[in-house]
Amino acid sequence: RLQFAVDGNAFEYIPNNTETDNADGKIWEWFDQPITEADKELITALANAKSAKVKLIGRQYYDTKNLSKEQITSIKQTIDLYTALGGKF
Repeated sequence: RLQFAVDGNAFEYIPNNTETDNADGKIWEWFDQPITEADKELITALANAKSAKVKLIGRQYYDTKNLSKEQITSIKQTIDLYTALGGKF
């Protein structure tokens, strides 16, 4: 699961199916699923954030990362493209 702090507001996201792999002492966990109406508040907050961080909580470990201004801008650009191509929440 992922916990977000976006401009002082807390959000949680729990993906449906997470894949896991590891090599050289590093662990990767990822998922790929469509966004839905339930995700709109989080996605909009991230796209317009002044500051944001995410806590990635795996089965055995967790890590917290600050999102850079460039990452926040990329999220906004991705959502703008998604909606320009007809994507809907």
